[in-house]
Amino acid sequence: MSCGVVVWGLVGNLDRGLSESVLASGRRDARSRVISALARKSPLSAKHVHSLLLSDGGKQLTYQAVHKVVRRLASEGVLERNFSSNYRLSLDWISRSKKFLQEAEVRHVSPDRISFADIAPDSSTTVEFNESLAAPFYWVLSEMAEYTLKHRVEGDVFIVMYGAWPVFIVSKKEYDEIRQLTSSARTRLVCTTNFFLDRFTLEFWKRGFGTPYVMGTDPANKVDSVVFGDFIVQIYTPPEVMAWFSKNMIKKIMDLNSLYKICFQKKFKIKLVITRNAALAREMRRKLATHFKTGGKRSG
Repeated sequence: MSCGVVVWGLVGNLDRGLSESVLASGRRDARSRVISALARKSPLSAKHVHSLLLSDGGKQLTYQAVHKVVRRLASEGVLERNFSSNYRLSLDWISRSKKFLQEAEVRHVSPDRISFADIAPDSSTTVEFNESLAAPFYWVLSEMAEYTLKHRVEGDVFIVMYGAWPVFIVSKKEYDEIRQLTSSARTRLVCTTNFFLDRFTLEFWKRGFGTPYVMGTDPANKVDSVVFGDFIVQIYTPPEVMAWFSKNMIKKIMDLNSLYKICFQKKFKIKLVITRNAALAREMRRKLATHFKTGGKRSG
């Protein structure tokens, strides 16, 4: 799937004001200049907008031309007019623009990425990421939340982590998706390590989403996994990152700035393998469930 096909498919579903204005970043046409002016300051009258455009370095426009553009943008839902006949950007238009750009960014960064629905039964596929260490994990949760809701997936969801991934620094969209997932399916967390930061992070999961957890199940397992429905997802952390964790996570006091950069800022090549096999997924869920019967080393 090419990036162009996906992006322009999205544009086809949007109104003309959104598609022209959002995709015309850098253009100096009248529509874009009016939107840019109102993005910086609002609400404004058409006369005030015209005054701003006289000094923005673009082509000089008459008041009549600006007034015509403002009225057209209002009729298309891009602008709203208040009781004083002043204009501002429509909050609904801003919301739709933001959603469009977020979707376009995901597809552009990883144009070949697929959804779980694309994977045939009894098959596997590999997805390559060149992003932050955290990106594959949160992408899986987002895609899984959407898939489980749409396809009414039954059975427990198990999330296996080498070092607990936090949910208190994710975006609101990601937070809502995790809440959606944990409310629609019984979700359980397995943290293979038992480091000092894990308990704090897992307690946040438990108190925020009601997800039970176990810790210290298998420190030698350095692969993050997610098991749900017919799917097994495995995320392979680069060896150089695992070496850093092995060196630093055993410390009682560690450099949290370095940890943040490693997990959320620096980019790595990360391999993610998705397997769709009902029997394998069922067996893996059965094995993971035994940790909650024995309690692992520590549980909550």
